[in-house]
Amino acid sequence: MPDNPSKNGTAQVVEYPVSDEEKARRFHAEVVRMAAQPESYWLFLIGTDHVQKFGATKEQFEQAIRAVLAEQEKRERTEKAEQRRIEDRAEKKQEREVKHTRQDEARVRRETERARKETERLEREQEERRKKRDAAFAAIADLPKLTHEVRLREAAARLGEDLEILTEEFEVLLAAREIPEELAPWPEPVRCEVSPLRSCERRHCHRVHAVGGLYVRGRDRDARPQADLHLP
Repeated sequence: MPDNPSKNGTAQVVEYPVSDEEKARRFHAEVVRMAAQPESYWLFLIGTDHVQKFGATKEQFEQAIRAVLAEQEKRERTEKAEQRRIEDRAEKKQEREVKHTRQDEARVRRETERARKETERLEREQEERRKKRDAAFAAIADLPKLTHEVRLREAAARLGEDLEILTEEFEVLLAAREIPEELAPWPEPVRCEVSPLRSCERRHCHRVHAVGGLYVRGRDRDARPQADLHLP
């Protein structure tokens, strides 16, 4: 019970003492709350008796509020600066990627152009080689057959060609030259039969050749007896 009871007999409200730490916590919380309000509001409020219950003066409140506002502005500037740095890094990264993409595209174009020029060069070389081969073949074909092998060897060495391949191409050319320019189809299908018991002389045996759907009869020095040959 209190030592000094009220004279009218009513109960008295006794306030417990507040520690300095608690006073400081309440003061800081009120300063932060006021700092979030418009300046006109907290300037008016600290000029009233409102500040007395926090055990501080108007000047102390104003100084504390402005310090909180300054800290908030500094933090905002720092955050904005960091955001700008992030955006700058992202922009520079994008610029590098665009640059690399353009460099890649330019490299692809250069490689494509080089490949095209190389292809054209190879085609020109092949065309020149073909012309030289054709000229050599034409010259050799008009020579006696016994000289063909020697001349083909000389041409292969001179043109830098493979002798075997050159010989095969030359034989194809000779075979093509032996085909008559004008061929007339036979009016009826031809049936050619050679009996196994019958022989023919090398110089008088005839063979029927099928050329492009046409049938041509001619001598063949190298003919051999054939089995039954049926042509449609």
